Amino acid sequence: MIKIKKKLLLISLILGLLSFGGIAYASGKDKVAKADTNTDMNINEVIELANFEIPTTFASNKINVKYEDIEGGMKAVVTDKKSKKILASYSEGISEEDKQGDDKSWRSHVEISSEINPVTITVYTELIVSQKQGLKPKIESIPYVYQAESNITDFEIKNPHESVRNSQDLPTDNVILNVTGQIYSTSDMNKKSYVTYNDFKAAGFDMNGSEKKEWFARKDYNSQVTFKLKTK
Repeated sequence: MIKIKKKLLLISLILGLLSFGGIAYASGKDKVAKADTNTDMNINEVIELANFEIPTTFASNKINVKYEDIEGGMKAVVTDKKSKKILASYSEGISEEDKQGDDKSWRSHVEISSEINPVTITVYTELIVSQKQGLKPKIESIPYVYQAESNITDFEIKNPHESVRNSQDLPTDNVILNVTGQIYSTSDMNKKSYVTYNDFKAAGFDMNGSEKKEWFARKDYNSQVTFKLKTK
């Protein structure tokens, strides 16, 4: 089981996942994802960060993706085309690059913030990548992965669990992270929050109590994120 480290690594970057030193990534002006010309509802967006591709469940023709350079890395923000609401953000950055001759290795720090209506959960992870001369890069290990509340006054995460689904395949060019837990909120938390009883109820949470009295809301979640090293 991966040791969870309670520290936020933002080396610039939001799952993240930031990028520096020697690794090619787009630079210059902010970039907006190419205009959608595909009307197929089954085509889902793939986020392109500095070194990783991250498949999503977002239909490409229903979202906009804005890419921007951040200090030492890249960030992507996904918004709904109609409501303009932010649905998720991704970022990646690289640190501690080490070279031995023509071989090199580096640490990618990734952060992903994703909405589980009506709240947002952020996943943080670090991936150690190495590349030998003439060969494609490989993910060697994942020192940590953990999740945190976007705003601790809105809710708390109970029974969090993180794992690497295909850890036995390391070193590899892609990994799948499983993230599970329970979103839990109460009327006491609600006194300091803009998220209301009705927000949780409308989002399908299990509710106990009533709006005008003490109440609590809870909802289990189980999601996964795939990180695939870019080959270009």
